[in-house]
Amino acid sequence: MLIDLLLPDGRGEELGQRIDAMNHGAALLYMSGCMDPDLEGERAATDHAFIEKPFTFGSLAEKVRLLLGPAT
Repeated sequence: MLIDLLLPDGRGEELGQRIDAMNHGAALLYMSGCMDPDLEGERAATDHAFIEKPFTFGSLAEKVRLLLGPAT
């Protein structure tokens, strides 16, 4: 699931935690175009699964492949 770190009614990290609680092991990829210093902690916590906006389709596809692992 692709989740923006900044959402109108809350933080994306909170949404990710709720999704993970319902479906442990769900593949979560966070994105943001806002490099607000207040988000640095959240970004560091999700750095392995983070992509900065704007991004290309190719870079998104590469991140998704890394997140999901090799195809079987």
